[in-house]
Amino acid sequence: MPSELCDTYTKGAQGGDLARVGNRNPSTGSHTQLDTCFNFTCRSDRRRVVQRLFSSATWQARTQYRCLDHEPGGNGSHMDQIGSAFCRFYEEITPPDSDLQLALSRVREFAAHLPHPSRTNAPKYTFLGYRLMGSYSRGTAIRQSSDVDVLFVFTDPDSSCADDSLSLLTHLDERLREFPGGAAQFSRLREVVSVSFPGEVPIDILPCIKSGKDGYLFPGGSGRWAMTDPDSQNSYFTERRDAAGIDLSKFTQGIKKWNVENGGTLRSYHLEVMVAEVADKLGDDYASATTRFYEIYANGLSVQDPAGQQGDLSAYLTTRQRESVSTLIKSCGRTAHLAISAQNDRRYAQAIDAWAEVYGTSFSSMDKQ
Repeated sequence: MPSELCDTYTKGAQGGDLARVGNRNPSTGSHTQLDTCFNFTCRSDRRRVVQRLFSSATWQARTQYRCLDHEPGGNGSHMDQIGSAFCRFYEEITPPDSDLQLALSRVREFAAHLPHPSRTNAPKYTFLGYRLMGSYSRGTAIRQSSDVDVLFVFTDPDSSCADDSLSLLTHLDERLREFPGGAAQFSRLREVVSVSFPGEVPIDILPCIKSGKDGYLFPGGSGRWAMTDPDSQNSYFTERRDAAGIDLSKFTQGIKKWNVENGGTLRSYHLEVMVAEVADKLGDDYASATTRFYEIYANGLSVQDPAGQQGDLSAYLTTRQRESVSTLIKSCGRTAHLAISAQNDRRYAQAIDAWAEVYGTSFSSMDKQ
């Protein structure tokens, strides 16, 4: 997912420090800094992930009750069943913690291998460390659709090859292919090296060079360099979560699943920013938030990159794609309004059926009694 990798990063628990190789605890055998930064319990509503990464007391207070007040079997009303169905839907599409933990164990192995002498004559980039980024870092990954995205940071070599970003991508590709084991499959894309193991979530590794205080240079295609500022992005998403009356990460997961169920035309990072931009307009429940999201974007998909690097994040869409997505949004918006109407009339089974029509087969229908 190169489009997402370009601009999605996370700060670790150590104030944004990279997880570095060689920082091994002799008594436990673990990489202590990595374990501190990335010891997530993703299955626990993702709240612990976001709370550790962003330490937002306001966001915690606003979302603490979400999905806890709508537990199945509680004493709530039928209306609570709508909230419960949404929460069950978010649980269904959230990847298990084991997916991320296994991927990070692979990343640790790669990181430990990179400092070893190379068998190739590629330019000598020195590996500094890595950072988790993308949807897994923000708690917005969805099951069977999101890759684990990692930023690998290198020094800028003192050579003419540094003028060509392809040399860095080539270096990473060749070094990873030297990795022993034989089970990994590698594919080199425009900006990343994608690594996959049988039965595991793919890992997309974006190589980059530190540039200035906050920025990173990464291969932008055709040998050129592109730049991103992950810390600015983190600040932006933190601010937008604080502005929301719902758990914005969960709602983003749902919108991503809706996109996948309808052909996946919209890129992941684009969708995340679309949701974040209207966080303060979504209300305080997921049903209303869905209708408002569709209302706002029915006639336009343009949002600006909050890091100020890519401009209009919808620029990749063709005219036909824009029209198709607009038609889809309007259609789903009408269905969402029917669901809200059914809820207001206490026709809860019909409401849940309508939400399932919007979000797809993953939306639970277990609460239609």
